[in-house]
Amino acid sequence: MNHKVLLSTIKSRTRDPKLLKLIYKLLKAGYINPNNLVDSKLETDLGTPQGSIISPLMANIYFNKLDQYVIKDIIPKFNQKGTTASGRKPLNEEYQEATSI
Repeated sequence: MNHKVLLSTIKSRTRDPKLLKLIYKLLKAGYINPNNLVDSKLETDLGTPQGSIISPLMANIYFNKLDQYVIKDIIPKFNQKGTTASGRKPLNEEYQEATSI
């Protein structure tokens, strides 16, 4: 998860500098390797700190763009042929047989 992309996505929705600064600091929190302090990183450029309370929220914000891209651009390309009147593809016969009670 690229921090610049994530922060620009958040900036497009809010202009609160205190919130943006807080999120930036939370993203930049590094990690301490208790087995090897030399290998510890104090700052990161990618991802969110593992175990951080903000990680799930940042992942949802970051991947929302991917979800929107898939819904808007990818799914319509695959739904153009063989759709029913409701706009859905008919269910596979084997799937119907396997799921019927």
